[in-house]
Amino acid sequence: MTEKHLLTKCKKFWLTATITLVALILVVSEIFIFELDQVHFTPANLDQIPDTTIEIMQLKFLDYLNGEMESAPTTFHSIYKYFSVNSGSNDNQRLFGGSLVNDTAFDPLNIWPYLYGFARQASDLNYDLSDFHQMVLFARSHYITHKILHDTPESLVLQLYKVSPEETIQQFKVELNSIALKLQNTLYPWISETFPTIRDMQNSLAKDSIGIAMTCGNTHFYHAQHLILSFRRFFNITLPVEIFYAGTNDLSPGKIAALSAMPNVTLLNLRNFFPAQTHYGSGWSFKPYAILASRFQHVLFMDPDVAFLKSPVSILSSSLYRRNGLVFFRDRKAHTPGRVEAVRLLKKMNPIMLSNYALGDSYVHADEPGHESWSNEEMESGFIPVDKKNTGVLFSLILAAKMNGLKEREAVFYKAAHGDKESFWFATESLRVPYEFINAYSGAIGIAETDGENKSKICSGKHLHVDESLEPFWFHDGGVLDDYREYRPPNFKFSELTHVAMHVNVSMDEVPWTRHINCLHRPNNQVFPLNEEQKGLINDYKELFRNQIRHVDN
Repeated sequence: MTEKHLLTKCKKFWLTATITLVALILVVSEIFIFELDQVHFTPANLDQIPDTTIEIMQLKFLDYLNGEMESAPTTFHSIYKYFSVNSGSNDNQRLFGGSLVNDTAFDPLNIWPYLYGFARQASDLNYDLSDFHQMVLFARSHYITHKILHDTPESLVLQLYKVSPEETIQQFKVELNSIALKLQNTLYPWISETFPTIRDMQNSLAKDSIGIAMTCGNTHFYHAQHLILSFRRFFNITLPVEIFYAGTNDLSPGKIAALSAMPNVTLLNLRNFFPAQTHYGSGWSFKPYAILASRFQHVLFMDPDVAFLKSPVSILSSSLYRRNGLVFFRDRKAHTPGRVEAVRLLKKMNPIMLSNYALGDSYVHADEPGHESWSNEEMESGFIPVDKKNTGVLFSLILAAKMNGLKEREAVFYKAAHGDKESFWFATESLRVPYEFINAYSGAIGIAETDGENKSKICSGKHLHVDESLEPFWFHDGGVLDDYREYRPPNFKFSELTHVAMHVNVSMDEVPWTRHINCLHRPNNQVFPLNEEQKGLINDYKELFRNQIRHVDN
Protein backbone atom coordinates (compact mmCIF):
# COMPACT_ATOMS: atom_id res chain seq x y z
CA MET A 1 0.00 0.00 0.00
CA THR A 2 1.44 3.38 -1.01
CA GLU A 3 1.88 6.20 1.49
CA LYS A 4 -0.65 8.27 -0.45
CA HIS A 5 -3.21 5.45 -0.39
CA LEU A 6 -2.67 4.93 3.34
CA LEU A 7 -3.13 8.65 4.01
CA THR A 8 -6.39 8.67 2.02
CA LYS A 9 -7.73 5.72 4.01
CA CYS A 10 -6.81 7.39 7.29
CA LYS A 11 -8.60 10.58 6.27
CA LYS A 12 -11.72 8.59 5.38
CA PHE A 13 -11.60 6.78 8.72
CA TRP A 14 -11.31 9.96 10.76
CA LEU A 15 -14.00 11.69 8.70
CA THR A 16 -16.38 8.78 9.33
CA ALA A 17 -15.51 8.69 13.03
CA THR A 18 -16.02 12.45 13.37
CA ILE A 19 -19.42 12.42 11.65
CA THR A 20 -20.55 9.46 13.74
CA LEU A 21 -19.37 11.12 16.95
CA VAL A 22 -21.26 14.32 16.10
CA ALA A 23 -24.41 12.29 15.41
CA LEU A 24 -24.05 10.47 18.72
CA ILE A 25 -23.51 13.75 20.60
CA LEU A 26 -26.66 15.17 19.02
CA VAL A 27 -28.67 12.13 20.09
CA VAL A 28 -27.34 12.28 23.64
CA SER A 29 -27.94 16.04 23.72
CA GLU A 30 -31.50 15.54 22.57
CA ILE A 31 -32.12 12.99 25.31
CA PHE A 32 -30.59 15.35 27.87
CA ILE A 33 -32.68 18.26 26.64
CA PHE A 34 -35.78 16.08 26.80
CA GLU A 35 -35.05 15.11 30.40
CA LEU A 36 -34.68 18.78 31.35
CA ASP A 37 -37.79 19.76 29.47
CA GLN A 38 -39.94 17.33 31.38
CA VAL A 39 -39.99 19.97 34.10
CA HIS A 40 -41.41 22.63 31.77
CA PHE A 41 -43.56 20.91 29.17
CA THR A 42 -47.11 19.80 29.82
CA PRO A 43 -49.53 17.92 27.56
CA ALA A 44 -51.33 21.25 27.11
CA ASN A 45 -48.43 22.78 25.17
CA LEU A 46 -47.30 19.79 23.12
CA ASP A 47 -46.73 22.04 20.11
CA GLN A 48 -43.55 23.25 21.82
CA ILE A 49 -42.05 19.75 21.97
CA PRO A 50 -39.98 18.95 18.86
CA ASP A 51 -40.76 15.81 16.87
CA THR A 52 -37.29 14.50 17.69
CA THR A 53 -38.13 14.47 21.40
CA ILE A 54 -41.43 12.70 20.75
CA GLU A 55 -39.50 10.15 18.69
CA ILE A 56 -37.08 9.46 21.55
CA MET A 57 -40.02 8.98 23.92
CA GLN A 58 -41.71 6.58 21.50
CA LEU A 59 -38.59 4.47 21.01
CA LYS A 60 -37.84 4.23 24.71
CA PHE A 61 -41.45 3.35 25.50
CA LEU A 62 -41.53 0.64 22.81
CA ASP A 63 -38.22 -0.82 23.99
CA TYR A 64 -39.75 -0.88 27.47
CA LEU A 65 -42.84 -2.70 26.19
CA ASN A 66 -40.49 -5.16 24.47
CA GLY A 67 -39.09 -6.04 27.90
CA GLU A 68 -35.67 -4.46 27.57
CA MET A 69 -35.62 -3.08 31.12
CA GLU A 70 -35.59 -6.66 32.37
CA SER A 71 -33.09 -8.11 29.90
CA ALA A 72 -30.78 -5.22 29.01
CA PRO A 73 -27.08 -5.63 29.84
CA THR A 74 -25.18 -2.71 31.34
CA THR A 75 -23.34 -1.90 28.12
CA PHE A 76 -23.93 -2.38 24.42
CA HIS A 77 -21.91 -2.19 21.24
CA SER A 78 -20.63 1.23 20.28
CA ILE A 79 -21.94 2.61 17.02
CA TYR A 80 -18.31 2.71 15.87
CA LYS A 81 -17.82 -1.03 16.20
CA TYR A 82 -19.30 -2.35 13.00
CA PHE A 83 -19.85 -6.05 13.51
CA SER A 84 -20.76 -8.61 10.87
CA VAL A 85 -24.00 -10.53 10.57
CA ASN A 86 -22.36 -13.59 12.12
CA SER A 87 -20.96 -11.67 15.06
CA GLY A 88 -22.05 -14.13 17.70
CA SER A 89 -24.84 -14.31 20.21
CA ASN A 90 -23.77 -12.53 23.39
CA ASP A 91 -26.37 -10.50 25.26
CA ASN A 92 -25.34 -7.13 23.84
CA GLN A 93 -25.67 -8.30 20.27
CA ARG A 94 -28.97 -10.05 20.97
CA LEU A 95 -30.54 -6.93 22.48
CA PHE A 96 -32.84 -5.53 19.81
CA GLY A 97 -33.58 -1.88 20.57
CA GLY A 98 -30.94 -0.67 23.01
CA SER A 99 -32.32 2.76 23.93
CA LEU A 100 -32.66 1.85 27.62
CA VAL A 101 -29.25 0.28 28.17
CA ASN A 102 -27.82 3.36 29.89
CA ASP A 103 -31.14 4.66 31.19
CA THR A 104 -31.62 2.55 34.29
CA ALA A 105 -33.87 5.22 35.85
CA PHE A 106 -36.36 5.09 32.97
CA ASP A 107 -39.98 5.22 34.14
CA PRO A 108 -42.71 4.89 31.48
CA LEU A 109 -45.11 6.85 33.68
CA ASN A 110 -42.96 9.98 33.30
CA ILE A 111 -43.33 10.10 29.53
CA TRP A 112 -46.79 8.58 29.10
CA PRO A 113 -48.65 11.94 29.43
CA TYR A 114 -46.63 13.29 26.49
CA LEU A 115 -47.09 10.18 24.34
CA TYR A 116 -50.79 10.15 25.17
CA GLY A 117 -51.14 13.84 24.41
CA PHE A 118 -49.29 13.49 21.11
CA ALA A 119 -51.49 10.55 20.10
CA ARG A 120 -54.65 12.54 20.87
CA GLN A 121 -53.31 15.48 18.89
CA ALA A 122 -52.19 13.31 15.95
CA SER A 123 -55.58 11.61 15.78
CA ASP A 124 -57.16 14.95 14.83
CA LEU A 125 -54.58 15.88 12.17
CA ASN A 126 -53.81 14.99 8.59
CA TYR A 127 -50.29 14.76 7.25
CA ASP A 128 -48.28 15.04 4.07
CA LEU A 129 -48.28 11.62 2.36
CA SER A 130 -44.75 12.22 1.13
CA ASP A 131 -43.44 12.87 4.66
CA PHE A 132 -42.46 9.36 5.74
CA HIS A 133 -41.02 10.60 9.04
CA GLN A 134 -44.34 12.08 10.10
CA MET A 135 -46.06 8.93 8.88
CA VAL A 136 -43.83 6.85 11.17
CA LEU A 137 -44.48 9.14 14.16
CA PHE A 138 -48.23 8.71 13.64
CA ALA A 139 -47.87 4.97 13.02
CA ARG A 140 -45.91 4.50 16.25
CA SER A 141 -48.58 6.42 18.17
CA HIS A 142 -51.23 4.18 16.64
CA TYR A 143 -49.29 1.02 17.48
CA ILE A 144 -48.60 2.13 21.07
CA THR A 145 -52.25 3.06 21.63
CA HIS A 146 -53.49 -0.26 20.26
CA LYS A 147 -50.90 -2.21 22.23
CA ILE A 148 -51.85 -0.52 25.52
CA LEU A 149 -55.53 -1.13 24.80
CA HIS A 150 -55.32 -4.78 23.72
CA ASP A 151 -51.88 -6.25 24.34
CA THR A 152 -50.58 -4.99 27.69
CA PRO A 153 -50.95 -6.36 31.25
CA GLU A 154 -53.86 -4.74 33.10
CA SER A 155 -51.52 -3.66 35.88
CA LEU A 156 -49.60 -1.36 33.50
CA VAL A 157 -52.83 -0.06 31.95
CA LEU A 158 -53.99 0.91 35.44
CA GLN A 159 -50.72 2.74 36.16
CA LEU A 160 -50.93 4.66 32.87
CA TYR A 161 -54.53 5.61 33.59
CA LYS A 162 -53.48 7.16 36.90
CA VAL A 163 -51.23 9.67 35.08
CA SER A 164 -53.87 10.40 32.42
CA PRO A 165 -56.57 13.11 32.61
CA GLU A 166 -59.62 10.80 32.50
CA GLU A 167 -61.58 10.38 35.72
CA THR A 168 -62.23 6.64 35.39
CA ILE A 169 -60.35 3.78 33.80
CA GLN A 170 -63.40 3.07 31.65
CA GLN A 171 -63.20 6.60 30.23
CA PHE A 172 -59.47 6.08 29.68
CA LYS A 173 -60.07 2.93 27.64
CA VAL A 174 -62.86 4.59 25.66
CA GLU A 175 -60.49 7.45 24.80
CA LEU A 176 -57.72 5.02 23.81
CA ASN A 177 -60.16 3.22 21.53
CA SER A 178 -61.27 6.52 19.99
CA ILE A 179 -57.64 7.54 19.35
CA ALA A 180 -56.87 4.16 17.77
CA LEU A 181 -59.87 4.40 15.43
CA LYS A 182 -59.05 7.97 14.40
CA LEU A 183 -55.42 7.12 13.70
CA GLN A 184 -56.48 4.03 11.75
CA ASN A 185 -58.73 6.21 9.60
CA THR A 186 -55.95 8.78 9.15
CA LEU A 187 -53.22 6.30 8.26
CA TYR A 188 -55.06 3.29 6.87
CA PRO A 189 -58.62 4.27 5.84
CA TRP A 190 -58.69 1.31 3.44
CA ILE A 191 -58.71 -1.24 6.28
CA SER A 192 -62.34 -0.49 7.16
CA GLU A 193 -63.40 -1.54 3.64
CA THR A 194 -62.70 -5.15 4.68
CA PHE A 195 -62.42 -5.12 8.48
CA PRO A 196 -64.02 -2.55 10.83
CA THR A 197 -60.83 -2.36 12.88
CA ILE A 198 -57.39 -3.92 13.07
CA ARG A 199 -58.57 -5.75 16.17
CA ASP A 200 -61.35 -7.30 14.08
CA MET A 201 -58.79 -8.29 11.46
CA GLN A 202 -56.74 -10.04 14.11
CA ASN A 203 -59.76 -11.72 15.70
CA SER A 204 -60.88 -13.08 12.31
CA LEU A 205 -57.86 -15.40 12.19
CA ALA A 206 -58.50 -19.01 13.14
CA LYS A 207 -56.27 -19.80 16.11
CA ASP A 208 -53.04 -21.61 15.14
CA SER A 209 -54.17 -21.87 11.50
CA ILE A 210 -51.35 -22.37 9.00
CA GLY A 211 -51.52 -21.85 5.27
CA ILE A 212 -49.61 -20.89 2.14
CA ALA A 213 -50.34 -17.64 0.31
CA MET A 214 -48.99 -16.27 -2.95
CA THR A 215 -49.77 -13.65 -5.57
CA CYS A 216 -49.95 -14.87 -9.16
CA GLY A 217 -50.57 -13.43 -12.60
CA ASN A 218 -50.51 -15.01 -16.06
CA THR A 219 -46.71 -14.84 -16.25
CA HIS A 220 -46.24 -17.12 -13.25
CA PHE A 221 -49.26 -19.38 -13.71
CA TYR A 222 -47.24 -22.50 -14.59
CA HIS A 223 -44.87 -21.85 -11.72
CA ALA A 224 -47.78 -21.70 -9.30
CA GLN A 225 -49.12 -25.02 -10.57
CA HIS A 226 -45.69 -26.60 -10.27
CA LEU A 227 -45.01 -25.20 -6.80
CA ILE A 228 -48.27 -26.54 -5.37
CA LEU A 229 -47.77 -29.97 -6.95
CA SER A 230 -44.21 -30.11 -5.62
CA PHE A 231 -45.40 -29.41 -2.06
CA ARG A 232 -47.96 -32.17 -2.22
CA ARG A 233 -45.73 -34.74 -3.87
CA PHE A 234 -42.22 -34.21 -2.49
CA PHE A 235 -42.83 -32.72 0.98
CA ASN A 236 -46.22 -34.24 1.80
CA ILE A 237 -47.60 -30.76 2.56
CA THR A 238 -51.40 -30.76 2.61
CA LEU A 239 -51.82 -27.20 3.91
CA PRO A 240 -54.46 -25.00 2.26
CA VAL A 241 -53.20 -22.59 -0.40
CA GLU A 242 -54.57 -19.14 -1.18
CA ILE A 243 -53.68 -17.57 -4.53
CA PHE A 244 -54.35 -13.85 -4.88
CA TYR A 245 -54.67 -12.12 -8.25
CA ALA A 246 -55.53 -8.58 -9.34
CA GLY A 247 -58.56 -9.06 -11.57
CA THR A 248 -58.95 -11.07 -14.78
CA ASN A 249 -56.51 -8.86 -16.67
CA ASP A 250 -53.86 -10.12 -14.24
CA LEU A 251 -54.90 -13.80 -14.24
CA SER A 252 -57.18 -15.01 -17.02
CA PRO A 253 -60.44 -16.91 -16.35
CA GLY A 254 -59.08 -20.15 -17.81
CA LYS A 255 -56.05 -20.07 -15.56
CA ILE A 256 -58.19 -19.15 -12.54
CA ALA A 257 -60.35 -22.21 -13.25
CA ALA A 258 -57.31 -24.49 -13.64
CA LEU A 259 -55.79 -23.42 -10.32
CA SER A 260 -59.17 -23.55 -8.55
CA ALA A 261 -59.54 -27.18 -9.64
CA MET A 262 -56.46 -28.17 -7.61
CA PRO A 263 -57.34 -29.73 -4.23
CA ASN A 264 -57.38 -27.37 -1.24
CA VAL A 265 -56.51 -24.31 -3.37
CA THR A 266 -58.57 -21.11 -3.18
CA LEU A 267 -58.38 -18.31 -5.74
CA LEU A 268 -59.08 -14.82 -4.40
CA ASN A 269 -59.41 -11.56 -6.31
CA LEU A 270 -57.36 -9.12 -4.26
CA ARG A 271 -59.40 -6.23 -5.65
CA ASN A 272 -62.21 -7.44 -3.37
CA PHE A 273 -59.96 -6.75 -0.36
CA PHE A 274 -58.96 -3.18 0.48
CA PRO A 275 -60.23 -1.97 -2.95
CA ALA A 276 -59.09 1.63 -2.50
CA GLN A 277 -55.50 0.35 -2.38
CA THR A 278 -55.68 -2.66 -4.71
CA HIS A 279 -57.77 -1.17 -7.53
CA TYR A 280 -54.65 0.09 -9.31
CA GLY A 281 -51.56 -1.93 -10.15
CA SER A 282 -50.47 -5.50 -9.46
CA GLY A 283 -47.28 -7.45 -8.82
CA TRP A 284 -44.78 -6.39 -6.16
CA SER A 285 -46.95 -3.81 -4.45
CA PHE A 286 -49.70 -6.32 -3.70
CA LYS A 287 -47.63 -8.72 -1.59
CA PRO A 288 -48.30 -7.15 1.84
CA TYR A 289 -52.00 -6.77 1.01
CA ALA A 290 -52.22 -10.47 0.14
CA ILE A 291 -50.63 -11.40 3.47
CA LEU A 292 -53.11 -9.15 5.30
CA ALA A 293 -56.07 -10.59 3.37
CA SER A 294 -55.05 -14.19 4.06
CA ARG A 295 -57.31 -15.97 6.55
CA PHE A 296 -54.42 -17.79 8.25
CA GLN A 297 -52.66 -16.88 11.50
CA HIS A 298 -49.35 -18.34 10.33
CA VAL A 299 -48.88 -17.28 6.71
CA LEU A 300 -46.15 -18.83 4.59
CA PHE A 301 -46.10 -16.21 1.84
CA MET A 302 -44.01 -17.06 -1.21
CA ASP A 303 -43.54 -16.03 -4.79
CA PRO A 304 -44.75 -18.71 -7.23
CA ASP A 305 -41.34 -18.96 -8.91
CA VAL A 306 -39.41 -20.14 -5.83
CA ALA A 307 -38.19 -23.71 -5.31
CA PHE A 308 -37.45 -25.39 -1.99
CA LEU A 309 -34.68 -27.83 -1.10
CA LYS A 310 -36.30 -28.45 2.32
CA SER A 311 -39.90 -28.26 3.44
CA PRO A 312 -40.97 -24.61 3.85
CA VAL A 313 -43.03 -25.64 6.89
CA SER A 314 -39.78 -26.31 8.77
CA ILE A 315 -39.32 -22.53 9.22
CA LEU A 316 -42.18 -22.52 11.76
CA SER A 317 -40.09 -24.52 14.23
CA SER A 318 -37.01 -22.31 13.90
CA SER A 319 -35.90 -20.35 16.97
CA LEU A 320 -36.09 -17.07 15.00
CA TYR A 321 -39.73 -17.63 14.13
CA ARG A 322 -40.69 -18.79 17.60
CA ARG A 323 -38.93 -15.76 19.11
CA ASN A 324 -40.20 -13.02 16.80
CA GLY A 325 -43.19 -14.33 14.85
CA LEU A 326 -41.42 -13.71 11.54
CA VAL A 327 -38.19 -14.49 9.70
CA PHE A 328 -36.48 -12.30 7.11
CA PHE A 329 -34.05 -13.50 4.43
CA ARG A 330 -31.24 -11.32 3.10
CA ASP A 331 -30.73 -10.38 -0.52
CA ARG A 332 -27.31 -10.41 -2.18
CA LYS A 333 -24.62 -8.38 -0.46
CA ALA A 334 -24.17 -6.16 -3.47
CA HIS A 335 -23.85 -2.51 -4.37
CA THR A 336 -26.34 -1.17 -6.91
CA PRO A 337 -25.88 2.45 -8.06
CA GLY A 338 -28.84 4.57 -6.98
CA ARG A 339 -30.11 2.19 -4.30
CA VAL A 340 -28.36 4.19 -1.58
CA GLU A 341 -31.45 6.42 -1.67
CA ALA A 342 -33.31 3.65 0.14
CA VAL A 343 -30.73 3.75 2.93
CA ARG A 344 -31.25 7.49 3.21
CA LEU A 345 -35.02 7.01 3.26
CA LEU A 346 -34.75 4.58 6.18
CA LYS A 347 -32.79 7.20 8.11
CA LYS A 348 -35.30 9.92 7.21
CA MET A 349 -38.01 7.69 8.63
CA ASN A 350 -35.93 7.12 11.78
CA PRO A 351 -33.64 10.17 12.07
CA ILE A 352 -32.78 9.88 15.76
CA MET A 353 -32.11 6.28 16.61
CA LEU A 354 -32.12 3.02 14.68
CA SER A 355 -32.27 -0.16 16.70
CA ASN A 356 -29.13 -1.75 18.09
CA TYR A 357 -29.82 -4.67 15.76
CA ALA A 358 -29.99 -2.48 12.65
CA LEU A 359 -26.83 -0.57 13.57
CA GLY A 360 -24.91 -3.83 13.43
CA ASP A 361 -25.63 -4.21 9.73
CA SER A 362 -23.54 -2.78 6.92
CA TYR A 363 -26.65 -1.69 5.01
CA VAL A 364 -27.43 1.24 7.31
CA HIS A 365 -23.88 2.59 6.89
CA ALA A 366 -23.83 2.43 3.08
CA ASP A 367 -24.56 6.17 2.75
CA GLU A 368 -21.68 7.23 5.00
CA PRO A 369 -18.38 8.71 3.73
CA GLY A 370 -15.90 5.99 2.86
CA HIS A 371 -18.63 3.34 2.52
CA GLU A 372 -19.88 4.27 -0.94
CA SER A 373 -19.21 0.75 -2.26
CA TRP A 374 -20.88 -1.06 0.65
CA SER A 375 -23.92 -3.21 -0.01
CA ASN A 376 -27.19 -1.32 -0.42
CA GLU A 377 -29.33 -4.41 -0.98
CA GLU A 378 -30.79 -5.97 2.16
CA MET A 379 -33.98 -8.05 2.07
CA GLU A 380 -35.36 -10.67 -0.30
CA SER A 381 -39.16 -10.94 -0.20
CA GLY A 382 -39.66 -14.18 -2.15
CA PHE A 383 -40.48 -16.08 1.07
CA ILE A 384 -41.89 -14.36 4.16
CA PRO A 385 -43.28 -16.43 7.05
CA VAL A 386 -45.32 -14.37 9.54
CA ASP A 387 -47.54 -14.85 12.60
CA LYS A 388 -50.36 -12.30 12.33
CA LYS A 389 -51.53 -12.93 15.89
CA ASN A 390 -48.35 -11.15 16.93
CA THR A 391 -49.55 -7.55 17.22
CA GLY A 392 -46.20 -6.01 16.29
CA VAL A 393 -45.87 -8.22 13.23
CA LEU A 394 -49.40 -7.35 12.09
CA PHE A 395 -48.87 -3.60 12.50
CA SER A 396 -45.58 -3.87 10.61
CA LEU A 397 -47.36 -5.60 7.71
CA ILE A 398 -49.98 -2.85 7.67
CA LEU A 399 -47.30 -0.14 7.56
CA ALA A 400 -45.46 -2.05 4.81
CA ALA A 401 -48.71 -2.20 2.85
CA LYS A 402 -49.12 1.55 3.22
CA MET A 403 -45.60 2.13 1.90
CA ASN A 404 -46.61 0.08 -1.17
CA GLY A 405 -49.84 2.06 -1.65
CA LEU A 406 -50.23 3.86 -4.97
CA LYS A 407 -49.53 7.39 -3.73
CA GLU A 408 -46.76 6.42 -1.31
CA ARG A 409 -44.90 4.16 -3.71
CA GLU A 410 -45.05 6.58 -6.64
CA ALA A 411 -44.21 9.69 -4.63
CA VAL A 412 -41.53 8.22 -2.37
CA PHE A 413 -40.87 4.55 -1.86
CA TYR A 414 -40.30 3.14 -5.35
CA LYS A 415 -38.20 6.17 -6.23
CA ALA A 416 -35.75 5.08 -3.54
CA ALA A 417 -36.09 1.29 -3.29
CA HIS A 418 -36.37 -1.58 -5.74
CA GLY A 419 -39.97 -2.70 -5.40
CA ASP A 420 -41.54 -4.00 -2.23
CA LYS A 421 -38.69 -5.93 -0.68
CA GLU A 422 -37.22 -3.39 1.74
CA SER A 423 -40.66 -2.18 2.89
CA PHE A 424 -41.20 -5.16 5.19
CA TRP A 425 -38.15 -4.63 7.36
CA PHE A 426 -38.28 -0.81 7.07
CA ALA A 427 -41.76 -0.99 8.61
CA THR A 428 -40.71 -3.44 11.31
CA GLU A 429 -37.65 -1.39 12.22
CA SER A 430 -39.64 1.85 12.28
CA LEU A 431 -42.24 0.43 14.69
CA ARG A 432 -39.46 -1.00 16.89
CA VAL A 433 -40.86 -4.51 16.46
CA PRO A 434 -38.14 -7.13 17.11
CA TYR A 435 -37.06 -8.94 13.94
CA GLU A 436 -34.07 -10.95 12.76
CA PHE A 437 -32.60 -11.90 9.42
CA ILE A 438 -31.23 -15.35 8.73
CA ASN A 439 -27.54 -15.11 9.60
CA ALA A 440 -26.24 -15.21 6.02
CA TYR A 441 -26.61 -13.32 2.78
CA SER A 442 -28.07 -14.72 -0.41
CA GLY A 443 -25.84 -17.24 -2.16
CA ALA A 444 -26.18 -18.79 -5.59
CA ILE A 445 -27.11 -22.11 -7.20
CA GLY A 446 -25.80 -23.09 -10.62
CA ILE A 447 -22.52 -24.29 -12.14
CA ALA A 448 -19.28 -23.74 -10.22
CA GLU A 449 -16.25 -22.35 -12.05
CA THR A 450 -12.66 -21.96 -10.90
CA ASP A 451 -11.96 -18.40 -9.81
CA GLY A 452 -8.29 -18.27 -8.91
CA GLU A 453 -6.44 -20.06 -6.14
CA ASN A 454 -8.77 -21.63 -3.56
CA LYS A 455 -11.74 -19.74 -4.95
CA SER A 456 -14.77 -20.53 -7.10
CA LYS A 457 -17.64 -18.57 -8.58
CA ILE A 458 -21.18 -19.29 -9.63
CA CYS A 459 -22.72 -17.01 -12.23
CA SER A 460 -26.46 -17.38 -11.88
CA GLY A 461 -29.57 -15.30 -11.46
CA LYS A 462 -30.90 -17.96 -9.10
CA HIS A 463 -30.16 -16.80 -5.59
CA LEU A 464 -29.86 -19.39 -2.86
CA HIS A 465 -31.10 -18.85 0.69
CA VAL A 466 -30.14 -20.91 3.71
CA ASP A 467 -32.08 -21.75 6.84
CA GLU A 468 -31.18 -21.09 10.46
CA SER A 469 -28.74 -24.02 10.38
CA LEU A 470 -27.05 -22.46 7.31
CA GLU A 471 -28.19 -25.36 5.12
CA PRO A 472 -29.53 -24.76 1.57
CA PHE A 473 -33.24 -24.02 1.92
CA TRP A 474 -34.78 -22.31 -1.12
CA PHE A 475 -33.95 -20.37 -4.28
CA HIS A 476 -35.87 -18.12 -6.63
CA ASP A 477 -35.97 -16.51 -10.08
CA GLY A 478 -37.72 -19.26 -11.98
CA GLY A 479 -36.94 -22.35 -9.94
CA VAL A 480 -35.41 -24.99 -12.23
CA LEU A 481 -36.51 -23.21 -15.42
CA ASP A 482 -33.80 -21.40 -17.34
CA ASP A 483 -35.94 -18.40 -18.31
CA TYR A 484 -39.54 -18.37 -17.15
CA ARG A 485 -40.40 -15.58 -19.58
CA GLU A 486 -39.61 -17.60 -22.71
CA TYR A 487 -41.39 -20.91 -22.44
CA ARG A 488 -44.70 -22.60 -23.08
CA PRO A 489 -45.52 -26.19 -22.17
CA PRO A 490 -44.22 -28.64 -23.18
CA ASN A 491 -41.17 -26.74 -24.44
CA PHE A 492 -39.46 -26.09 -21.14
CA LYS A 493 -35.78 -25.21 -20.95
CA PHE A 494 -34.06 -26.06 -17.69
CA SER A 495 -31.07 -24.59 -15.88
CA GLU A 496 -28.10 -26.76 -15.01
CA LEU A 497 -27.94 -26.71 -11.22
CA THR A 498 -25.03 -28.70 -9.79
CA HIS A 499 -23.44 -26.55 -7.05
CA VAL A 500 -24.32 -24.03 -4.37
CA ALA A 501 -22.22 -21.10 -3.21
CA MET A 502 -22.85 -19.93 0.35
CA HIS A 503 -22.33 -16.41 1.67
CA VAL A 504 -21.55 -16.74 5.37
CA ASN A 505 -18.71 -15.41 7.57
CA VAL A 506 -19.29 -11.96 6.13
CA SER A 507 -17.18 -8.84 6.59
CA MET A 508 -18.89 -5.47 6.56
CA ASP A 509 -17.13 -4.04 3.51
CA GLU A 510 -17.17 -7.20 1.41
CA VAL A 511 -19.18 -7.01 -1.85
CA PRO A 512 -18.56 -10.36 -3.58
CA TRP A 513 -21.00 -10.08 -6.51
CA THR A 514 -19.80 -8.96 -9.96
CA ARG A 515 -20.99 -8.82 -13.58
CA HIS A 516 -24.22 -6.94 -12.98
CA ILE A 517 -24.43 -8.70 -9.58
CA ASN A 518 -25.02 -12.12 -11.14
CA CYS A 519 -21.67 -13.75 -10.29
CA LEU A 520 -20.88 -14.71 -6.70
CA HIS A 521 -17.20 -15.23 -5.82
CA ARG A 522 -16.52 -17.37 -2.73
CA PRO A 523 -13.71 -19.37 -1.11
CA ASN A 524 -13.79 -23.04 -2.04
CA ASN A 525 -14.88 -23.96 1.48
CA GLN A 526 -18.19 -22.17 0.82
CA VAL A 527 -18.90 -23.80 -2.55
CA PHE A 528 -20.37 -27.32 -2.54
CA PRO A 529 -21.83 -29.80 -4.98
CA LEU A 530 -25.46 -30.67 -4.38
CA ASN A 531 -25.84 -33.83 -2.33
CA GLU A 532 -27.69 -36.84 -3.71
CA GLU A 533 -30.99 -35.89 -2.10
CA GLN A 534 -30.81 -32.35 -3.47
CA LYS A 535 -29.83 -33.56 -6.95
CA GLY A 536 -32.74 -35.98 -6.90
CA LEU A 537 -35.13 -33.21 -5.92
CA ILE A 538 -33.90 -30.96 -8.74
CA ASN A 539 -34.45 -33.80 -11.23
CA ASP A 540 -37.90 -34.46 -9.77
CA TYR A 541 -38.79 -30.80 -10.27
CA LYS A 542 -37.80 -31.01 -13.93
CA GLU A 543 -39.80 -34.21 -14.46
CA LEU A 544 -42.81 -32.60 -12.82
CA PHE A 545 -42.68 -29.77 -15.36
CA ARG A 546 -42.30 -32.24 -18.24
CA ASN A 547 -45.03 -34.65 -17.21
CA GLN A 548 -47.62 -32.72 -15.21
CA ILE A 549 -47.71 -29.12 -16.45
CA ARG A 550 -49.89 -28.64 -19.52
CA HIS A 551 -50.82 -25.61 -21.59
CA VAL A 552 -53.96 -23.79 -20.45
CA ASP A 553 -55.87 -21.43 -22.71
CA ASN A 554 -57.03 -18.06 -21.45
